[in-house]
Amino acid sequence: MSTATNSTLQQQFLSGSTPIPNWFFELILSNEQVTDSVSKTFLFLFRKTVGWNNRSEEQSLSQIMAGANLKSRHTAIHAVQILCDCWEVWKKTRGQKGEHSSIFEIAGVTDQEVINERMILTDFIYDTTCPALNDLRDLPPTEETAESQECNQCTSSGAIDALPSAMNALPEVQPMHF
Repeated sequence: MSTATNSTLQQQFLSGSTPIPNWFFELILSNEQVTDSVSKTFLFLFRKTVGWNNRSEEQSLSQIMAGANLKSRHTAIHAVQILCDCWEVWKKTRGQKGEHSSIFEIAGVTDQEVINERMILTDFIYDTTCPALNDLRDLPPTEETAESQECNQCTSSGAIDALPSAMNALPEVQPMHF
């Protein structure tokens, strides 16, 4: 009997691969509002960081486009903005190579609850979990935007009472530790 038949499917398939957290499938891949470019960019950056056991990774926009198979710079910029600025999955800072690259440091990717909260907040501000690039240009996804929109909408509509119940309805998962 070969060792392959004695091992689990995970042992057979995960050797030399990048395990993807279940919440990616539940929150991102199954969400019809999330574009394929955002999903592919997530997978590319996840492999470059978590998959290679790096807390951060320097990548240029061209490398992201090639690695995630994105056809335009605007599409790549949009995906990075969603992942870094809206959902805070990675923290993006200027790279060592200057304006031609960015450093992507693991941030909210370790905790589904953080991703849930950021996706809910993004939906609250933009009325979608994956706003268009033009929407992000018109109303940049900054902490100030989040705070002002949250205050304006919650006080005028009573939505602050609905936010905790919406968050409680989300599935519970264990945080990943690195």
